[in-house]
Formats: sequence, structure tokens, C-alpha cells
Amino acid sequence: MGKRIEKLESSFPHSTDLVLEELLKRYAKHGRTIPVKFRKLVPWLNGPDRFTHLLHPYPAKLLVHIPHFFLSSSLICQDGGVVLDPFCGSGTVLLESVLSGRRAIGVDSNPLARLIAEVKTTPYKSEELLNEFYKLKRGIPAEPTIETPKVVNIEYWFYKHVLKKLLCTKQAILEIKDRQIRNFFLVCFSKTVKEVSLADPKLSVPVKLRRDKYSSAHPLHVPTTARLNWLRRVNVISVFENNVMTNVKRFETLTSLEYGFPTAQITTFVKTDKYNHSCNAFSLAGVGDNSIDLVITSPPYAGAQKYIRSSSLSLGWLDLAATDELRLLESYSIGREHFRKHEILDSFNSGISELDSILMKLSNSNSLRAHILYQYFRDMDKVMKELYRVLKTGNHLVLIIGNNNVCGKPFNTSLYLQKLANQNGLFTSLKLSDGIISRSLLTKRNGTKGVIEREVILVLTKE
Repeated sequence: MGKRIEKLESSFPHSTDLVLEELLKRYAKHGRTIPVKFRKLVPWLNGPDRFTHLLHPYPAKLLVHIPHFFLSSSLICQDGGVVLDPFCGSGTVLLESVLSGRRAIGVDSNPLARLIAEVKTTPYKSEELLNEFYKLKRGIPAEPTIETPKVVNIEYWFYKHVLKKLLCTKQAILEIKDRQIRNFFLVCFSKTVKEVSLADPKLSVPVKLRRDKYSSAHPLHVPTTARLNWLRRVNVISVFENNVMTNVKRFETLTSLEYGFPTAQITTFVKTDKYNHSCNAFSLAGVGDNSIDLVITSPPYAGAQKYIRSSSLSLGWLDLAATDELRLLESYSIGREHFRKHEILDSFNSGISELDSILMKLSNSNSLRAHILYQYFRDMDKVMKELYRVLKTGNHLVLIIGNNNVCGKPFNTSLYLQKLANQNGLFTSLKLSDGIISRSLLTKRNGTKGVIEREVILVLTKE
């Protein structure tokens, strides 16, 4: 890292333009990836519990410092512009965009993510939330009269007394007539569902805790046993109340800003059908040509993320996707892993000869893995075309990507996505890399995928 950038890293917010200008000059001169530390580039950010970012857990959240850095610079987006995140997840980019005074547009195929993002960026009044909560608490019935939701193996994941109290709590929430207020409590309820389930809290993908999982000498034996004992006597209503109160305080910090909550609003595009969009026909329906000032997004990894599976308990409890709908919902996700035999291809034409060559070699030993990667890049090619269409000429796409292993070997996802973007008229203005502390999503193939240690941040410009 250059000495000038090192000096600027600890400067005040007004120096963001200076840092970015220096980075752009260096890349234009050498064309090489520049290592940076975004936590140092924006040292004025407070801790991880910033406003409503921690409203609800979600896998593989984007480091908030990255969108904040670019949104702090007038070189990348003028004040009052429109920011798009086509893979918005639980809304990290959207909240930072709204806080910067810009309108935010978010799209995601996971209905739980859309719900969290919407609630996270709504300026709730704490008094109104508290009044509704006390009314809700008084209305929690002793016995539920609503149907048990269609959650995968629901009795496998919840003790009977926990299941009963969750049903009673949900029944009271559904009595709330105001949709926005009801959504706030549904998000708090969703967080509670995960916390009082028998799923291992260390993993985002549900894996059941068992007393016999660890030997008595294992360091996780004591905490696992303690948690299972706690779940035997847990007071579900108290856990729910704690989540409500904690989140109400988060909104107090949000709406008590000196300048008030920004007037910018978020729009989450949802088609008239139950799900948002199919990756086989990716489109930003409702977003006009040349209408977006800035795109900041972190797309899913190729076959690495299990967003639907990690959300399955909440999706069922909130009636967003029943057990028999999860596979369909997953098919709407880019980077999905499940394909039928007749869908698997044995020839590839991505338009990137180096990528096709790697896929052909991989196909000889693992045809499914090769097809998963090929389908991912086909889908991302459609994404790049749509982003080119909606982005204003001369404006920028900030793409955050992690490179992971495929079948035990390094795979340069960021390079091939960069080539796809270039082929679609989005040219590279800057390429950075930053270390990842945690992406919080482990899978059973974590060993062969490898730990993703660095992220690549591409700044692409529509010429």
C-alpha cells in the first residue's frame, strides 16, 4: 500500500474523495489489484451494532465499511442519487444508502431477506412500537388456536413447550392490523425462532445440537450441554421480549439523529407471483433504463451459499415458504446447487475461453460441480446485462466478490466476473482487495471449498 494512502486511512470523513482519487490514479497507472483495509479507510464508523444493521442475523453479511466508504465519496455517486443493490440480502447497502440521504432500491429472491431489509430501513417511532408490544403481550393466549406452520420437521427442531409458546406469540402478532408494525414484530419473532430452536447457534445453516456430539473432554461439550439444558426450561416470551426491546433501542438511535431520519426511501421490487425473480430470467422489472446512479452489491458465491436452507425455519414460521416450497424457492437463487440429471451440460460456452477450459477439465471428474459453476456464470451474465441497462452512462458498479476453492482447488471467481462485466460494457476503473474476518456461513464441503480469506472489490464504469 502506498505511503500516501496509509496516511489518509486514518483521516476524517471528508478525505474519502482524496483516498479514492489516489486509488484510482494508482490503478490507472499500474492496473494491479491494490490491497486495502476498509476498517481503516473509514475509522469514524462506530462498532458493529450500528443503527439497525444487527436487527436480525443473516448469513454472509457485507462488511458495512465497504458501502459506507463509497457512499461517502462524491466521486462515486452524487448527493441525492439512486443506489441499487440487486442482491440486497438483509439490507446493509440499503441502510447505508438511506443514511447517506439517497434513495435505495433493493432486490432479493429470499422473502425473509426482503422482510428484514424493509423493516431495517423503516423509521419506526419507539413509543408506537412499545405501546403495540405491551398490547401484544397482554393478548398472547394461553393456548394457540392457529395452525402449526409448515416447517421442515418442526418437532425435530423445537421442544414441545417451545413450539406451543411460539404459536401463541405468533397468533398475537398476527392480530396487529398495521402492516409495517406487524412486520417489525415478525422480524423480532423470526430472530426468536432461531434462538429457541435446537439448531446449533454457531452455524447459520440449521444443524441440530446433540448431547452426544462432543466427548466430555471436548471444549464444546460444556456449552452444548448448558444450552440444551437452557432450552428445556426457556421462557420463549422473555426471549421474544428481549429481542423486541433491543431492536426498539436500535430504532431510537436511528431516529434520534441530529438531522432526523433521511427522507430517502427504499423500494423492494417484488413481482406479482410469490417469489421475486427467477435466476433463469433475471430482470430488474420496474427499474428504468439509465435510471440508477450507483450499484453496490455482493452477489452470491457459485454454489457456496445456502441462503434458503439457512432461512428455512424462519421462512416456515412466517408463512413465507412452506416445506414443499423450499426447493422451488432455492431454484430462484443464483449460485444454486441442485439440478436434475437432464439439466447437467457437458459442454460450455461462457464466452471466456479460459473459464470454459477449466469447466471442461472439471466436468471429467465432477460434471455436477462444473455445471453449477457454468450456470452461475450464465446467470451472472444476465445480471451484468441488466445492470448495464439500468446504470447511467459514466456511472459505476461496485462489485464485492470472494474467491473460493472448487473441488479443493483455487477458483478465481472475481476474475471471470470481471471479464463478464467487461464484455457487457462495464469497464474496470479500480480493483481492490481486503481481508475477511468471517463470512459466517459454513457448509459440509467447507474443507474442499476452502476458507474465503479475501474479498475483491471491483469498481466498474459504464462507458
